[in-house]
Amino acid sequence: MLRPLRDSKRSAEIIGVFSRFGGGVLLGAIGLGRGDGDATQSLTPARLRAALEELGPVFVKLGQILSTRRDLLGPEWAAELAQLQASVRTLGWDVMSPRIDAALGRPKAEVFAEIDPDPIGSASISQVYRARLHSGADVVVKVTRPGQDEKVAADLALLEMAAAQAERLYPDAARFQPRQMVQELARAIQAELDLREEAANGAEIAANLSEMDNVVIPKVYTDYSSRDLMVQQLIVGLQPRDSDKIAAAGLDGRALAAVGADAFLHMVLIDRVFHADPHPGNLFALPQNAVAFIDFGMIGRLTKARQRDLVALLGAIIGHDPAKLARTLADLGGDGTDPHDTLEGDSARFVARHGGARGLDLSAAVGDLMDIVRNADLALPPDLVLLLKALATADGTMKLLDPGFDTITAARPFVLRAMMARVDPSEVIPKLQTFGSDMLGLAEESPRLVRGALKRVSDGKLRAEIVIPETAALAGALERAGTRIAVAIVVAALAMAMAPQVVVMGPRILGLHLGSWLGCAGVVLGVLWLLGIGLFRRK
Repeated sequence: MLRPLRDSKRSAEIIGVFSRFGGGVLLGAIGLGRGDGDATQSLTPARLRAALEELGPVFVKLGQILSTRRDLLGPEWAAELAQLQASVRTLGWDVMSPRIDAALGRPKAEVFAEIDPDPIGSASISQVYRARLHSGADVVVKVTRPGQDEKVAADLALLEMAAAQAERLYPDAARFQPRQMVQELARAIQAELDLREEAANGAEIAANLSEMDNVVIPKVYTDYSSRDLMVQQLIVGLQPRDSDKIAAAGLDGRALAAVGADAFLHMVLIDRVFHADPHPGNLFALPQNAVAFIDFGMIGRLTKARQRDLVALLGAIIGHDPAKLARTLADLGGDGTDPHDTLEGDSARFVARHGGARGLDLSAAVGDLMDIVRNADLALPPDLVLLLKALATADGTMKLLDPGFDTITAARPFVLRAMMARVDPSEVIPKLQTFGSDMLGLAEESPRLVRGALKRVSDGKLRAEIVIPETAALAGALERAGTRIAVAIVVAALAMAMAPQVVVMGPRILGLHLGSWLGCAGVVLGVLWLLGIGLFRRK
């Protein structure tokens, strides 16, 4: 059984709500509660959604995360959970006004010339107000609700223990990474509770997109912002759903979609830091066909390895390559073994339906991809699922601006750029430097290691009997291997010494100095030479 929670009252409340909606048996299976409840009800998608909504923001956010996991849940469960909205009442000005003063550390009148006491937005974690600074700047004021930290901590503690219990009792559940999913939930909730994180996220993305003049990220007034309050530039624009108003304002939906997609794909495929929830309410159309992104409470971050995974997936779809798609999914969601017939067949049908087609419905494609993964008994990494969900959401938002928009077509130049970056000298040379350093270190250590081994043999501490029937062949192989290693060490050492000077030599061609292109060509030729020796010797 689990150790008692710090808040046993909250634990009992959670168990009671789940049991009432038909989830008692499920809780009992992982050691929470007695496994009883209303015997006339079984847990259905609608009842699960109702239970999560009643339990509050942590469980609503959990359901929203699960709604993206069609690789784990059936489509009917995912569709129901996608409708989740926290059932919260708006807190009155008598509660929130002193909250704002406390968060500012001074009376609000010292900061704002005026503030509207009626919120323009109310969510489970925070409420948003419109205000004006004494400078005359119009701003929005986002402030967290009071008294929720302890409840959130108790909820997360229960979920962490439930995830650990599920993995312990059901080893097959471990591949679905329930503890990692709860950790993802905890990060998302903590980011919403600490508005300084949202402010920092927005500032980082603004810096990344600073050269895109037609993309606006609202300014945060950091002097007035804190953990519980954020003061941000007010964005006045038209939302993608307002197609008639966009046309009446003389704006071009197709151009707006192109700008928005370029910005989002730049975040994903170039910066590797992206807006994780680009739904229509978080994007505005501005004059001169500019776009603004708001609400950076949830962002995604990609490692270079995960970015390569995405490029491989998109490359398989763009290249109409079902075999590559199957291999990529098997690598991502399984144990790295070769894809089986079911996965290969489903991948072929997926590419036939979605690959290479203009006007691709990316939301449907992502859903189909999740179904393939589930049918193959695989589970994708949570960060990749977040990314795919964000891509599908962005695709739907851009289609509101331009019904003929196709994210895959828009992504093609970014994917090609990402592929080319893998052989860019600025990427290859540091790797060669690391390789060269490692090889030189090995060369320096080898004599000492050999002497130590020989001494142990002479002292009688190491005995070995080696029978080599084809000594001459082995000697030749060792000689050739030594030659290749020596060449690799020399090349790597030269790269380490010359890289800083070579990569900036000569005129620029396609954005890179001639020296960079020559360096890249040299690396490629060296690799081909080494591979060629191996192939030639094997003939």
